Amino acid sequence: MRFIAGMVLLIINVPVGLLGLGFGAFMAKKTGKTIYYPIGTGIYILSWLMLGAGVWLAGEKGLALVKAFGAQHPWVKFVAPLVVTGIIIYALIARLRKRSKKNSSAQPS
Repeated sequence: MRFIAGMVLLIINVPVGLLGLGFGAFMAKKTGKTIYYPIGTGIYILSWLMLGAGVWLAGEKGLALVKAFGAQHPWVKFVAPLVVTGIIIYALIARLRKRSKKNSSAQPS
């Protein structure tokens, strides 16, 4: 049971962390409330704690299985950086749009 719980934590920690960051950025942009940035960051930090707990629970055998999966499927190594890059690009575009709307509304027509 301990091994299974560790494997589940090892598998879900990356999606939880990335979705947490994305959720925080999305909600902050959508609502205009900056409190969502630390909430998203907190979820991301929680995902690192999940990783540590997963390694501890699954042990060397579980870690070896995860590494073997990564070796067999090299595309997995590129998914997380692509998602993070996409979130950063989206946030930058949203910020530039917001800034240009403020500038255009401040100028008299």
